[in-house]
Amino acid sequence: MSAILDEINQRNITTAVVTQTGCLGFCDQEPLVQIVQTDKSVTTTYGKIDPEIARKIVVEHVMNDRVVDKHVFMQQ
Repeated sequence: MSAILDEINQRNITTAVVTQTGCLGFCDQEPLVQIVQTDKSVTTTYGKIDPEIARKIVVEHVMNDRVVDKHVFMQQ
C-alpha cells in the first residue's frame, strides 16, 4: 500500500481514493489492488502485487486508463 500512496503523492494525483479493506476472499492472490472506475462501472482487481507492479498500475491504469493485463486477476 505504501508504494501506491508514494506514487500517487509523487505524481500529485488528487482524484484517487486509496482505502484498505478486509479479506475479499481471494487469499491466494494477495496482495490485491482494486481499481474502481465509477464513471465506467468497472472494477479491475489485480493480484499478487509487489511495489514495482503497484507503481506500474498507478501510472498505466490510474493516470492513463490502460489496464495492466498481465496482472489482472478479475474484471467486472
